[in-house]
Amino acid sequence: MKEYFMYFDESGNLGTSGKYFVIACIITENRKALHNTMKKTLKKIKSDYHNAKFDGHELKANKATKEIKSFVLNRISKNNLEISYIVAEKQHVQEQLIKDQNRFYNFLLKILLDQHKEKFKENKINLILDNKTIKVKSLNSFEDYINIHINYELGLNSDIIVEYKDSKSHDAYNIQAVDYIANVIYSHYEYNLDIYMPIIKNKIKVIEEFPKFKFKKIKKGA
Repeated sequence: MKEYFMYFDESGNLGTSGKYFVIACIITENRKALHNTMKKTLKKIKSDYHNAKFDGHELKANKATKEIKSFVLNRISKNNLEISYIVAEKQHVQEQLIKDQNRFYNFLLKILLDQHKEKFKENKINLILDNKTIKVKSLNSFEDYINIHINYELGLNSDIIVEYKDSKSHDAYNIQAVDYIANVIYSHYEYNLDIYMPIIKNKIKVIEEFPKFKFKKIKKGA
């Protein structure tokens, strides 16, 4: 049995602003290596860039300068890991689906996890999410939801552990790493900003665009 660690963060929102919503994932078998990379990287930034806008242990990607963001992404990409993501084009999503944001988030995450069935099968999977992602009342329901889907609907016999981390915490460096990945991917779709994508493109193994058959097709009259 192998053990995988899958870290998630999102960029964009499920409200009316912006065209896209992204959930990004970093997958690794060696969580300690990534943790150490991010810890050392942020320590160096704090030492060398005195104007960096830290909030406790955290430096959000959307508060980082171009130079800092490139530095962080290059350090992350040197690790043995995979990146996967799903991006939703909100104008094509049915209103009844998007109006319940937690349910829609869970649905998108399920689609993304379905692309990793080979990792789930007979293995231990740790799903680690920023605790701001899902409202407190839905935390247990998400764990039940994904266990039922993976183990009963798909029959993959996976040992699934769901954890929620505060990204500001001293032990949440891997959540901070995926924040940078989600930010770059969102900027790629929302603003056609491509200066960072070449840094991580060799690590991207799974891309899901939702809804698949309407994605990036302009509505008539739009």
